[in-house]
Amino acid sequence: MRRLLFALYVMSLPATADVLQQFVARDGIAGQFSQNILSPEGVVLDQSSGDFKLLKPHFFWWHITAPDNQLMVAADDRLTQIDWDLEVTVERQLSDSERSPFHWLLAPREALLAAFSLDASDAAVTLTPLDPSAYYQRVQVAQEGPDLWRITLLDQSGQSIDLTLSTLPEVTLAPSDFSVPAVNF
Repeated sequence: MRRLLFALYVMSLPATADVLQQFVARDGIAGQFSQNILSPEGVVLDQSSGDFKLLKPHFFWWHITAPDNQLMVAADDRLTQIDWDLEVTVERQLSDSERSPFHWLLAPREALLAAFSLDASDAAVTLTPLDPSAYYQRVQVAQEGPDLWRITLLDQSGQSIDLTLSTLPEVTLAPSDFSVPAVNF
């Protein structure tokens, strides 16, 4: 009887990726990040940190505060990049193929299953694009604490981006939170 109850309990657990489900179930997330870009040999090429905001379906805020001061804001199909150190602002249209990996991480489960194969373990899920020409060859999402996430992206050249996201537990975001700030240059 205990085995039957245990089997029924296991069968009732969420399928494929509880970690990913917890991540994609949110309409938006915000918090602090640290980022390391690593060569194929594992050498740290660049490090940065700052704050971020993500809101379904197409809102992205990535503010690098160290070592430089840069901001990338995507709102729907428009990307604005501001570099306060270089005093440069660039705006351009975004195509679907240029969307960040966060676009996929906030996508509905059906969209993920249509675009990726998923390999799940207890603490992580690895997404591998079904399209072999995709820029990112692998995206791994791991939950390291209630509000601590690690995301590792592997690109076509073998470089990886290792992100640590410390999220705010309950945040409510709106499209107005993704307004591009005014600059004096």
